[in-house]
Amino acid sequence: MGALAGLLRKGDTAVLDDRSHMSLIEGTRLSQAQLKLFLHNDATSLDEALSSAEGRRRVVVLEGIYSVDGDTANLPALLDVAERHHVGVLIDEAHSMLTAGPTGGGLTEEFGAGKRITLFYGTFSKAFAGVGGFVAGPTPTIDYLRVYANTYGFSCALPPSVVGGLLAALDVAKGDGSLRECLWDRAAYFRAGLHRLGLDSGGSTTQVVPIIIGSNRRLLYEFGNELLRRGLFSGSGGLSVGGAR
Repeated sequence: MGALAGLLRKGDTAVLDDRSHMSLIEGTRLSQAQLKLFLHNDATSLDEALSSAEGRRRVVVLEGIYSVDGDTANLPALLDVAERHHVGVLIDEAHSMLTAGPTGGGLTEEFGAGKRITLFYGTFSKAFAGVGGFVAGPTPTIDYLRVYANTYGFSCALPPSVVGGLLAALDVAKGDGSLRECLWDRAAYFRAGLHRLGLDSGGSTTQVVPIIIGSNRRLLYEFGNELLRRGLFSGSGGLSVGGAR
């Protein structure tokens, strides 16, 4: 949220996948830039959105692994479109950091697209099992964000003990890749089990696995309560009431 709110201004345009995380949408709104959405993972829709998007500056915003649907960005095709329009890309790798790519560098590393993306966001609160997050990119842009991203200016630096834990987690995660292989095998096993029970996991192909209930709101609450009774906590990050997942 801070990266987009600090980067963009009124008169700019952010073009987001319509399944983007709420923090990305709120960051665009805070910046007062124009917000345009394109159909999820649809390169043709992105092309149409960029063709009609005006603004002094434009940016395309994607996620590596989408946090609700559990599928991955159609990165090669979407980057081709952004480059044809000479528009930079910000990618949110929160759910793909350490879980995708040969060394855990996310979907960007998996597709070898590091030089094609301008800004990278990652979090330390998921696969790192810590707190905090980061934005990486060209030095002039990062220097600009240090001044204009209020979420950075109003935050405290990470405590040394947390940084030590994050570095240790990085050493473990960048090992031989066996942990990532285990994660993806278990995710596939879990999805297969859901399907055998007749449950809908949508288009998930990753460790993020939604269980789609549909429009039956009563069933949704009963489902959440039953999970809690069995010792499985479904908070706002795992049980989306408004989205009926």
